[in-house]
Amino acid sequence: MRLIICVDDNDGLMFNKRRQSRDKAVISDILKLTEGKKLYINEYSAALFDDKAAVIVENDFMDAAESDDFCFAENVLLSDYLDRIDEVTVYHWNRVYPTDFKADVDYRKMTLIESIDFEGNSHPKITREVYKR
Repeated sequence: MRLIICVDDNDGLMFNKRRQSRDKAVISDILKLTEGKKLYINEYSAALFDDKAAVIVENDFMDAAESDDFCFAENVLLSDYLDRIDEVTVYHWNRVYPTDFKADVDYRKMTLIESIDFEGNSHPKITREVYKR
């Protein structure tokens, strides 16, 4: 599967029990990246995507995804799926937030194949990195 996450500089996924992924430019980039592919999300993430036809909402979304499918994860533990994750796209905010939920997989052990900076709506610089197993 191809995982997508948004993290702060300490790999925090959520801060103050809130998502780190509410940036319209990031969501737009995710939709471009996954266009023509399946993008699985859970109910929690559904509020971010105006175009519900572009996503598949399932509570067990990480179990439902096949090898070439994308999963956007915000509030789930990822280590149980480590053996199924072949690629990780990471959006970095380039900031540190008070984190109460962190990514529990070390994607940096994979091979970095792409790094791009772009301007977001909420942050002047967002970095998108893609790692492959």
